Amino acid sequence: MTEGSKYPRFAALVVLLALSAPVLAAERVALVIGNAQYAHAPRLANPLNDAADVGAALTRLGFAVTKLENANQGELRQGLLAFTRAASAAEVAVVFYAGHGIEVDQRNFLVPVDARLSSDQDVEFETVPLKLVMRSVARASGLRLVILDACRENPFAVSMQRAGATRSIGRGLARVEPAAETLVAYAAKEETLAYDGEGRNSPYSTALLKHLEEPGLEVGLLFRKVRDAVLTATGGRQEPFVYGSLSSRGVYLTARIEPAPAPVPGPVSEPGSTRLTAEQLATERVFWESVKDSGNPTDIQAYLDRFPGGNYEVLARSRLQALQGSEALPAAPEAPEITAEALEDGLHLTREEHLLVQLGLLAAGFDPGPADGLIGEKTRAALSQWQASRGEPATGYLGVESAKLLLVAGKQQAARQAAEVERLRREQEARQRAQREAQEQARRDAEERRKWERLGPVMVRVEGGRFVMGCKSGRDRNCDDDEKPAHWVRVASFEIGKYEVTQELWETVTGDNPSKFAGCAQCPVERVSWDDVQEFLRGLNDLTGDQYRLPTEAEWEYAARGGRESRDYEYAGGDEVGSVGWYKDNSGDRTHPAGMKRANELGLHDMSGNVWEWVQDCWNDSYAGAPADGRAWEGGDCGRRVVRGGSWFNGPRSLRSAYRVRYSTGVSSISLGFRIARVLTP
Repeated sequence: MTEGSKYPRFAALVVLLALSAPVLAAERVALVIGNAQYAHAPRLANPLNDAADVGAALTRLGFAVTKLENANQGELRQGLLAFTRAASAAEVAVVFYAGHGIEVDQRNFLVPVDARLSSDQDVEFETVPLKLVMRSVARASGLRLVILDACRENPFAVSMQRAGATRSIGRGLARVEPAAETLVAYAAKEETLAYDGEGRNSPYSTALLKHLEEPGLEVGLLFRKVRDAVLTATGGRQEPFVYGSLSSRGVYLTARIEPAPAPVPGPVSEPGSTRLTAEQLATERVFWESVKDSGNPTDIQAYLDRFPGGNYEVLARSRLQALQGSEALPAAPEAPEITAEALEDGLHLTREEHLLVQLGLLAAGFDPGPADGLIGEKTRAALSQWQASRGEPATGYLGVESAKLLLVAGKQQAARQAAEVERLRREQEARQRAQREAQEQARRDAEERRKWERLGPVMVRVEGGRFVMGCKSGRDRNCDDDEKPAHWVRVASFEIGKYEVTQELWETVTGDNPSKFAGCAQCPVERVSWDDVQEFLRGLNDLTGDQYRLPTEAEWEYAARGGRESRDYEYAGGDEVGSVGWYKDNSGDRTHPAGMKRANELGLHDMSGNVWEWVQDCWNDSYAGAPADGRAWEGGDCGRRVVRGGSWFNGPRSLRSAYRVRYSTGVSSISLGFRIARVLTP
């Protein structure tokens, strides 16, 4: 089962294409499966959309696509058999599956829509092993790819745990080791859960569709992009993973984009010409500007002599021809030599650029004076020192190359200074924010104390006494072996919660709400493990100064049966299950606010149904050797603890007062909650 969806994603399907149709040979083949409408679990929201959209994308990529929707076990196996034949003649074979997948004893299975899975032993007969799916692509000559958007929470976990005491049932899917050139892509890493999201597609299928048709994207990079997109979309809570490896040659689902050929270098310059440096180009420009308006042909000829093949040669010759055709003018002195100062003037640097030059000198270890963009004596001296350190003429004036170097260094220095200013600003803001947060926390603490006074749990005192614990003839029907032998137990007086712990109470203590059915403050909190409950109890005791705890299994059954001097009903409060409890036939596939069903003789509500309730005891397969004084049984399998009372998800049999189930202490589920007990003070 997934977290975060608007509706529970328990799947159910209909075959979209006739499985008996002949499969044509193709270089690329794909089998796309969407299971959403399960017969024995609530429907899933996204798989049909995910399968339809991925199938359409693969079709556009040139795949021969076979689609299955809502496939039962027979249809799923027949579809895989037909696809195996098609894949054996193909270069690329892809299977995409959206629906329920489960893990039992480190083996993975796809769940057809007709699966009942009333016991973990049924998995072998009612599901399709993931290994069978991997074998269906194994004979393709190139890429073999299996994509599973199926890492959901197991909706059958409660019923499946009844059969095999030594079998493990995990979260999500287990790790796989595919053969070479085969990739198996999970929507979520092994032993973690995938999210359904609120849109047309799941977060994983949304990311896959975004990148699947991206041109020139190698398969390895494709799935890395999908991973990043899903992590971003789920706030880091869901991490896709790909198992298997490919060879060093690139593998592409879309057309590969070949790099453009490198351009063939052209000639550096016209024959006979010489490439000029940036300094020489600047000098040429300054020289031309000084003579271009002269009326003396000698000045123009001086340019042509000094810069043969220069940038202004055509203009110079045209000007010289015009002057030689006119009346001769008196000879002018030779054009002046270009000075370093004139060359710097020709750069036309702004004050902001001068400031960057000063910062560049400062970064190089030379003191230019105040960085104000005004080039004074101190800046000239620093510039001369910098030029000398580089083995250049120490003119104290900028040329093209020196200006370029110092401008780059100045920008870097300015960035460092800006970063330091920003760091100091952030530190000041952090201090101010910390002060505000401390004040706000003090306000929240005071408000929390006032809220707690209003929300504290309602407890019921249960007077001690003796009762027969477990299943005995004439009182309970359909007994299980772990409910026997029935035995006398004496229970001391204690207090127990009138209601199951609500979402509002949990959030008051912990500050969060893990519930699948969040938004119902008075509904019981669920999706909490035994370990989570221990953390809650520590927080509750710190907050109140009391000694809250989980009830023992004996205390729980004693309270459920109404304590001493009470009629011994099959359910907590009566023999008619619908009047006292929420279960699968009346719950509407969800929990309900506490206290809506009839209480038992002690005034306790929902001890049958709504959510399973954790108790303190370790698991034992029978009551042989059980404590007779009502204490928690701390012997046996303490990695698993007992839950009692049944839930909205179960049938009437699970709601009996004698019924017992065990869960690993770290497991959380949408049907697992608890109620609290309290030590009586003298």
